[in-house]
Amino acid sequence: MVDIRLSYSRTKGFGLTLTRKFLLVTALVFVLAVVLLGKWIVRNIQHEVLIKNADFAAYYMNSFVEPNVQSLETADQLSPDDYAALDAISKDPSLRAHVLVIKIWLPNGKVVFSTDKAIEGHSFDPQELQRSLQGKIDAYLDDLTDEENSHERGLEGPIYEVYLPLRSQRTDRIIAVGEFYESASNLKQHLYEAFIGSLTVLGGLAGITLIGLYLIVRWGTATIDRQRAGLQSLGAAHLNLSQQNADLLRDVEAAKQNLLDIDRLFMRRVGLDLHDGPSQLLAFVLMNLDEIADLETSIKGGDLAEGEATGAIRAQVERIKSATSEALTEIRAISNSLFAPETSATAAAPLAQLVAEFVARTGMKVDGSGLELLDVLPEAARQSLSRVVIEGLTNSFKHSGADQIELEVSRTATHLNINICDNGTGIAAQDALLKAARSGRLGLLGMRHRVESLGGSLGIDSRPGASTVLSVHIPLAAFEGKT
Repeated sequence: MVDIRLSYSRTKGFGLTLTRKFLLVTALVFVLAVVLLGKWIVRNIQHEVLIKNADFAAYYMNSFVEPNVQSLETADQLSPDDYAALDAISKDPSLRAHVLVIKIWLPNGKVVFSTDKAIEGHSFDPQELQRSLQGKIDAYLDDLTDEENSHERGLEGPIYEVYLPLRSQRTDRIIAVGEFYESASNLKQHLYEAFIGSLTVLGGLAGITLIGLYLIVRWGTATIDRQRAGLQSLGAAHLNLSQQNADLLRDVEAAKQNLLDIDRLFMRRVGLDLHDGPSQLLAFVLMNLDEIADLETSIKGGDLAEGEATGAIRAQVERIKSATSEALTEIRAISNSLFAPETSATAAAPLAQLVAEFVARTGMKVDGSGLELLDVLPEAARQSLSRVVIEGLTNSFKHSGADQIELEVSRTATHLNINICDNGTGIAAQDALLKAARSGRLGLLGMRHRVESLGGSLGIDSRPGASTVLSVHIPLAAFEGKT
């Protein structure tokens, strides 16, 4: 029996349905995704804003600052005129409204101009100038941790800085790097608003998506529940079918027992047929032979003329011939009705005894092994397989021209196996089966019938001019639960 139990929509440990689990996990994933995506959007907005501001700074530098650093092309400091012009530009009220600090760097890291006069003439690490010295504009929010940022650390609010190359108007060679510090308070506010806005939009979209997925999963769960109910119904039907199969197996066992009983009755009927038919005819033959002997005595004693006696003897011989022919016909008819092999012992006798009788009757040499494995089988199976073995031996004796036969009975974990191999000239197996069926000889067909009634298989491996191997394979399950 098979007990089918399906339980997958609920968990006993936490009492959560599949739908609620999905909702909880998906919500956590969506929240994390929304936050990360919002930060990514803000980062991109920040980058774009800085690039635009850097472009504005580059325009300003090129227009107002770069013309006043041309003296750096041939010297390592600004000319007085250039310095005065830059100082005037840095004090312009409209510029100071958003530009907090201006610095002019030499490529070696020396500050030649700054609104923070304390660092003019000092040299610092030129690492941050490298991209600008390669002709690129660089802009980023500064944490003001560098040594030259002591002045900027005193300023209020967040600050971003822009680095851009300053070129010689004569040779287009980079002769200095300009640095702007601008207030990032408005930028920070805009970025915060953009972050909140992106969270709102993304959260709304995520919520709508989550609701849609929740409805889909809920519908799927309902479908699973319906299918589970259907499977449980099928399981019940399967149990019912298994019970029916068990009943059928019992019926089959009963039928096999009935077949054994019928077989016994059939053998008894055959015995009566032999007694009432051929036996009576043979008794008649013996009587006629006795009469012929009496006639011969009468001729010798002179009681009967030789001519008269000769006629009587001829008549007796004709009667004997007729009775013998009739007896032979009846014996053949009875033989054709039997499946049993030719043996003087009953099929219930031990297989070793049956084989010994076969050897004594035929003079064949039989090398047997494992014969005792058949003796412990249930009676019906022992009778059938013993008849199969003796019939196989008899066929080898009659048809193959063999003088030696190997008989092996073996057992594996799942099957009982019988192999009969002779050293004869072989037969055409399929042709032999067809001829047997057409001619009324039931030896091979009877063997196959008996083997298949036990759920097994019979094979014949033979061809003209070679030995014949007859193999029988019976599953051990055919004998379970039997006595």
